[in-house]
Amino acid sequence: MVKKFYIRQQNGFTLMELLVVVLMIGILTAVALPQYKKTVEKSRAVEGLAIMKSYIQAQETFYLANGHYADDLDKLDITFPSLKYFKIDNTLIPVGRILVQRKGKYYWFVYYLQSKDLVCRVYKSATTNSEERQVCTSIASTKQPIVCPSADDSNCDCYLL
Repeated sequence: MVKKFYIRQQNGFTLMELLVVVLMIGILTAVALPQYKKTVEKSRAVEGLAIMKSYIQAQETFYLANGHYADDLDKLDITFPSLKYFKIDNTLIPVGRILVQRKGKYYWFVYYLQSKDLVCRVYKSATTNSEERQVCTSIASTKQPIVCPSADDSNCDCYLL
């Protein structure tokens, strides 16, 4: 008498294997997503800094030609490829500042016309771990805040760029 052995073939994964894979993907996502968001925001900040430097150069060229700063972007010989994430504020030119603000965030690039200082400005109330402060410190030449050149910015910390 010959005994026959039947081998059962498995077609797929067990529930435990699937749960382990889902758990591993969840852990990787939880670790990677915040870092990804920081990297995206930092790249946008670098874009804003490039916009600001182009704007400063155009304003300084206009100043050399006319003896005063332009109060309107249309007077400048410059075009910006995109202002999707940033807003330029011309209203502060009479008080000695050029401001480029990140839309939806609370950090600004400020150029002080008298002292020629370019800073990243964030509210003093922002915590050390706030996204805005981390962006400013990551692109600044100084990691510690300085006193902002204008008394109007007393409620802000400035990071020299």
